[in-house]
Amino acid sequence: MASRRTPGLSPGDPRSGDDASVVEVRELRKTYRVLDRRTWWRDLVRPEYRFVQALHGVSFTLRPGESVAYLGPNGAGKSSTIKCLAGIIKPDSGTVRVFQQDPWERRTEVLARIGAVFGQKSLLFPDLTLRDALDIYRRVYGLGRRDVDEFVEEFDTHVRVGHLLSKPVRRLSLGERMRGELMAALVHDPDLLLLDEPTIGLDLTTREGFLQLLRRRVDRGRTVLLATHRLEDVEAVCRRALLLSSGRLIYDGSVDDLRRKVGGKRSARVRYRGRLPGAVAGSLPVIRRHQPSDEEGEVEVEVPPDARPSSVVAELEAVVEVVEVTVGYPRLEHVLQTVFARTEKGDAG
Repeated sequence: MASRRTPGLSPGDPRSGDDASVVEVRELRKTYRVLDRRTWWRDLVRPEYRFVQALHGVSFTLRPGESVAYLGPNGAGKSSTIKCLAGIIKPDSGTVRVFQQDPWERRTEVLARIGAVFGQKSLLFPDLTLRDALDIYRRVYGLGRRDVDEFVEEFDTHVRVGHLLSKPVRRLSLGERMRGELMAALVHDPDLLLLDEPTIGLDLTTREGFLQLLRRRVDRGRTVLLATHRLEDVEAVCRRALLLSSGRLIYDGSVDDLRRKVGGKRSARVRYRGRLPGAVAGSLPVIRRHQPSDEEGEVEVEVPPDARPSSVVAELEAVVEVVEVTVGYPRLEHVLQTVFARTEKGDAG
């Protein structure tokens, strides 16, 4: 498949040195004018508008081979950022460069090297089959038929699509359509993937297959910006995270550092045989508990900063047979809940 990709950053490219960037965003700002709804007849006769600032001076850089999570509550500005990167909307101010070009001014050149998936916006054509849609994109990107056939074969090994290629898009379920959307975004082997909720509607097996395919792309030097609410996707693919709250970037760093810095609390996940008495569980700072039967169970317990994990495990060993102990930092879900709660409290103050 080496012959089918569009030109991009590679070891032989003069821009692929340490200073090369795939995305450069500086002081990005975007404001929307929205209708201030009252009653329908007043909106019709004398509409009034208000301005909502979606992005407040956002800055970050993405380099070749990075997989970066873009996280935040609904309305934080994630989709607006991605649309600016794809040249769909124009920033009010600030600088956006993708492959050293302005995506708004040089949209054709930039789009040839990116793949974008928006959960609510389709890349497909309702009356065509997936095979016909891929053929259209083959012509758009100047690919050979063999190139596309090899891509479909690779994609199908991770995400089963062979049985869907002859079905019209309008007859596909949500999960099946998302498989087609992902194919359309990846068919030209883009250097940059902008993914906004790409696993909506995918079952567990399909989602894991797609994430494996995504990791292979990153290993080959492609760059991924992933906006999602599925934090298990982040933990499977991304090493770096950007946190956005109310249009402001509040964190840019590694996922592991984020866990350490937010409280620094550790947890011990203990798998055991037997039944854990409720009185013992009630005396421990339990994060999560799972007891599928009387024979076995699992509990995740918070380890206080001044305590050793062994002291927590010792309490459990007194009543059950401990099989396995894993010590780590809190799950990303709990970390983000803490971060955004602190941010909202600070904004309120």
